[in-house]
Amino acid sequence: MVVRTLVRACAVFIVVLVMASQAAAQNGVPLSGRLLNSLNATPLGGATVQIDELRRQTMSGADGMFTFDNVPPGTYHVSVLAQGFSTRRTEVQVAAGMAPIELQVDFDLHFEEVVSVSGDARSQFDTSCPSNSRCRLAPRSRVNRASRREASVLLQRVR
Repeated sequence: MVVRTLVRACAVFIVVLVMASQAAAQNGVPLSGRLLNSLNATPLGGATVQIDELRRQTMSGADGMFTFDNVPPGTYHVSVLAQGFSTRRTEVQVAAGMAPIELQVDFDLHFEEVVSVSGDARSQFDTSCPSNSRCRLAPRSRVNRASRREASVLLQRVR
């Protein structure tokens, strides 16, 4: 008899706990916004938007819009990751009735490393071929055979 009463009490407690957590989750508010390219103000679609503290992610649409539903009010860090753009992290204050946010994402500049192999020293800004000729690489079969020779032998000048 005591065991049954104890089991019933535990079951009632679990049901009340689940209902309370669902009610708390429904108190959240939507967080929405738009991602724009900072250079030309065009929408940034296909970007990953994340609320860092909640570890929730979504993707921006073709129009740059994104939405998170049921976000508890508070202060969060929103991160934006998009190919070809710098990662953007912004602090956002989430509150009921807030307007959509607008985030401008900067284009990511990458510089390629120039490697020049020749018998002569050359500035990294010089081209590897004279401007009045065309250059091509040796065929793969020749590269494999000549792998022990100097790299400068592998470049051929086309006339």
